[in-house]
Amino acid sequence: MKLKPITPYVTDYEHSKFLYRESPINFCEDLPGNAGRESELLCVDDDIQFQEILGFGGAITQASASILCGLSFQKRENILREYFDPVEGIGYTFCRSTINSCDFSEKPYSYDDTPDDFSLKNFDISRDKKDVLPIILRAQELSAELVFFSSPWSPPAWMKTNNDMCHGGSLKAGYEQVWAEYLAKFVRAYRKEGVRLWGITLQNEENGKMGWESCFYDKDQMTAFISDYVRTVFDAEDISDTHIFYWDHNKDRIVDHAKAVFMDKSARDTISGTAFHWYVSDHFGALDAVHQLMPDKYLLATEGCLGYRKASVYDSGEKYAHDIIGDINHWANSWTDWNIVLNSDGGPDHWREEQKQFVKQYKKRKAIGEKFTDAEKEFLFRYIDEPIWKGEAPVIVDEQENEWKLSSFYYIGHFSKFVRPGARRIACSIYGVDLECSAFKNQDGSIVVVVLNKTDNDHIIFLRYHEQLAEYKIKRHSIQTYIF
Repeated sequence: MKLKPITPYVTDYEHSKFLYRESPINFCEDLPGNAGRESELLCVDDDIQFQEILGFGGAITQASASILCGLSFQKRENILREYFDPVEGIGYTFCRSTINSCDFSEKPYSYDDTPDDFSLKNFDISRDKKDVLPIILRAQELSAELVFFSSPWSPPAWMKTNNDMCHGGSLKAGYEQVWAEYLAKFVRAYRKEGVRLWGITLQNEENGKMGWESCFYDKDQMTAFISDYVRTVFDAEDISDTHIFYWDHNKDRIVDHAKAVFMDKSARDTISGTAFHWYVSDHFGALDAVHQLMPDKYLLATEGCLGYRKASVYDSGEKYAHDIIGDINHWANSWTDWNIVLNSDGGPDHWREEQKQFVKQYKKRKAIGEKFTDAEKEFLFRYIDEPIWKGEAPVIVDEQENEWKLSSFYYIGHFSKFVRPGARRIACSIYGVDLECSAFKNQDGSIVVVVLNKTDNDHIIFLRYHEQLAEYKIKRHSIQTYIF
């Protein structure tokens, strides 16, 4: 069987290539005598298929939206096209937004700040119409395949034990029903505005007590919330088609929470799967364990980012691609980055401003021997001896509307542009540990293979598919996508 040539795309900073289309690579028959190439093979087999791929994307936070809305029309349009246009851009298809504010908002806010408004008569999403919704709706216009899921960082302060959207706290006992109704109202309100809202996660980082918007659930609390309230409310509100996810936190403790949901039939039947973040190293084996528990459920990689630091130009891209390949090869159905755009100061981020002010006050109070509250010790002391955290995004824009892209933009694009919703991961293996790879089959029959080289050395490989070989040289610190 004669195969059509491979179309390779490469990002290689050393040679100034960014999603650059190179010359076609021809296949040849894998004849006897090629055994000497065994150590150089990259084997792909589309007869063996695994999970469906929902898509790749990033988050339209209020921080990102406010930056974009403050730009000139043409600059804003260019950035949105670069992200969402499937032909001119990198074709994002699976993105995140927030329910209420998050740390990457200009300030904390909710959609109903009226204490004990159990009827939610004052519920109003008009705050999002200023910047978040216009950006989401324009992104949808650019991509017919684009869908969103949304996540809350915190209920309104009046629903929480600490009466504060920030600094941890938990949902008050007896407020489960109104919080579930609040989430349902959000889904209906966003859909009414025309947002293709595919699903929600029930709490961002449910095991965290952060200085910014946060709300702690132990695994039994979350399981009971899912089992006793969420599905009943969503069915009553006629939004039962909404996909519901729990956890939305790091992979290291994901299995314990998955077991709690798995053991509760009502909760297990309610959720569509498990959401997770990347912040505590790989833990890819934990995804295998969750898939083993619930093989009929989705696994969503919902957030990952890096703090600003001096590094090589390809550093952020390599970290992103490593995580994407690892997650996808261990059953993730999607991969979503954090903020799509930040300013040159890594914001706006209201928590970082609070951190700066606290450090100033800490130094003054410490100098006069003043004592600190337990809350200050618990939530804030760990930041005193650390540098003020500064966020990164694949696209950074300064006050003069100068834009620059980090390598993460292009490395994500090696997946998002070519692996389309509905694709299937297929069997793929490679020699040694120097190279990392993943392979997919799109619904149109095209095969997509992504190979990452993080090493300081070039490598020669022979891609083997249906008893055919194609030779290619992978430059050091580069990423390649092969399509055939």
